[in-house]
Amino acid sequence: MGGWNRVLVLSLLLARVVAPAACPAAENPRFAVPKPPPMSAEQTPPMEEWLRRLAGQFRYEGLANPSSLDPRPVSGRADCINVGRGPGVQCVLDVKWREKWIIPPGTPVPPHPDLSPAMMLFGYEPGARLHYLQVNNKGIAQGGTGTLSGSMAKLVTDPPRNGGVGVSRVYAPAHGRFIQVWVSAKGTQGEGLPNLVFTMRRITPDETDGASGTPPAQPDADR
Repeated sequence: MGGWNRVLVLSLLLARVVAPAACPAAENPRFAVPKPPPMSAEQTPPMEEWLRRLAGQFRYEGLANPSSLDPRPVSGRADCINVGRGPGVQCVLDVKWREKWIIPPGTPVPPHPDLSPAMMLFGYEPGARLHYLQVNNKGIAQGGTGTLSGSMAKLVTDPPRNGGVGVSRVYAPAHGRFIQVWVSAKGTQGEGLPNLVFTMRRITPDETDGASGTPPAQPDADR
């Protein structure tokens, strides 16, 4: 075999070895990762009206590490109720995804599955900011504040931990059929890609556990 032929065969073999595998997220027809709509794309509702959109029963569908070659499916449920006569909301969550560890074992790959069970509280200062508190399945509380633009809230944890904060974007459109959430981390180098993306599809009173359709991947389609 000539020299050039040997080089060509070797190149083809190397291409088969090092070619990246297709991302399973792209092959999963059950969940298409949505892109956040522009925060200013809709008229901003009163804060108390937006908070009331969070009340109800929801089924979760999504991915942890959606941009990786090994995304982990997210599933679960949440039951959210209004607190008293005000616009506050309390949620009880049972949301799961597969735990993943770095090799050699010892360090979990974020985000760590800690929302089964968990609790969240939402409220606001009149004329000011959203406030929220999340308590995970180990009883550890993490609070934060947020702002509302259009139907999208941007929530940031406080105080900063190790120079970084958690950022959550919660899109709750007026039609109320679903809520979409993107969770990422922001450090000294800026905000990274979302490491947790999911859709909360509202469960209707006449719906049973196996009956479901999924909301469209793009929020703009259902406005």
